[in-house]
Amino acid sequence: MDYLEREHGIAARTALDRIRVARELRDLIVLESELEEGTFQICHVRELVRVMTPETEAAWIEAARGKTVNQVQQMIAGHRKGDGPDDPTDPDLRRRRIVAEVRPTTLGMYRQARINIEAKLGHSIEDEDDLWQIFLRPHVEPEVSTEPGESRPAQIWIIKCLECKRGWQDCGDVHAELSAEELACAECDGDQCGSLDDEKPRRKRKTFSSKKRKKIMARHNNRCAVPGCRATRDIDIHHIVHLEDGGTDDDWNCLPTCRPHHRMHHRGELLITGRAPDQIKFEGRTDNDLRAHVSTAMAAGG
Repeated sequence: MDYLEREHGIAARTALDRIRVARELRDLIVLESELEEGTFQICHVRELVRVMTPETEAAWIEAARGKTVNQVQQMIAGHRKGDGPDDPTDPDLRRRRIVAEVRPTTLGMYRQARINIEAKLGHSIEDEDDLWQIFLRPHVEPEVSTEPGESRPAQIWIIKCLECKRGWQDCGDVHAELSAEELACAECDGDQCGSLDDEKPRRKRKTFSSKKRKKIMARHNNRCAVPGCRATRDIDIHHIVHLEDGGTDDDWNCLPTCRPHHRMHHRGELLITGRAPDQIKFEGRTDNDLRAHVSTAMAAGG
């Protein structure tokens, strides 16, 4: 990013976009060729790589051919990575843009904060949404304890429809629908409070007791269990075999993951299998290594 800024005069946000696109194009050979030939401009490609995979590459190229950038943006809106252009969309999955004018000192603080966060995590943050969630979460979900193993955010209400399996969260004056991975993360490490239709409130059922949480965290040195990650805060307890697939709360099926890696797993970008603590396998496109890899985490947490 520093090279792009100094040598080519490209702004930081644009530089990050160029880096993201370059990494995606390693797997999208046809789209890269179209870019080189001038069929698509970089602004088209920047949008297409958000949803395109090698399996859907040809369909998206055909659908986007001859369209303006604005038309391409509208076409991919509501689609997820791996969707085809004809797949149904979910309008709540569309990214919203935040534009802010800040002083140079504030911009410097933002960049330094990003460096500090990535240093603590031990890997870069490719998704701006993950970075903003780390910035904002302490002010939305203030932590109830700073003791190792007890660093849990104060709980917020999530309402899930048992028929359509969708979930919503109230954020200020916004009734926001959760993405599939956000809902899955919440269900991994959330307490069940019963149905809104119950005449009498049910007693809250905890997923993990304080004692068990401390035990699982201590087993992995009070940090994220993904190899190379040093995150010690914003930690969820993840079920290796998902609860909906018959998984249990047994110790071997539970391990701590930071929020970005937890979301990566439920997005299908990071496969976690095996048994905790010393037979866990991680496979997929991690932030540390964009090439497919398989690593085994030892009892010390990687």
